[in-house]
Amino acid sequence: GAVWGKGPSARELVRGLIETGAIADPLVRDEAARLYVEGEMLRLLALRAFSDGMHAKPAGPEGAARKMLAAPHGQRVLELAKRTQGAAGLVEGVQPFEASRPGAHTVFDDWDYSYWFSPGITLGVGTQEMLRNIVAERVLGLPRDGDPTAKKPWSQTVERETVGAR
Repeated sequence: GAVWGKGPSARELVRGLIETGAIADPLVRDEAARLYVEGEMLRLLALRAFSDGMHAKPAGPEGAARKMLAAPHGQRVLELAKRTQGAAGLVEGVQPFEASRPGAHTVFDDWDYSYWFSPGITLGVGTQEMLRNIVAERVLGLPRDGDPTAKKPWSQTVERETVGAR
């Protein structure tokens, strides 16, 4: 799902685009295909993490990669759904597609709510900059970003910046 694994997914987006005929536009079709493939990659990463947990294996680097990719992916899924609605996408309560999952009635099943909530997801899992640093340093083994104030007490760092600004 687009919001913390819940709500609309790329599969539901593609299904809805086919049902409404919006998939006929080649640009929409290309973007939907990319989102579908990305969604399947995230689904497989989630299944791998679940399998590792079931077999008592420690979490691997794919967890950080999944977190880094999931929030922007969900935002793009929801953005394409709203964009293909046209002006109707601006009206509150007008859903782009029929409910894809019968019996699933949470706030995240509402495409509007998910769309407006999705920017907050990038902060809920950690900012994209933090996640990229984690992947770069711990997964790819790249050196840490240089920080000239790393070994100085906070009070000296603040004093120096204040004195330099005068």
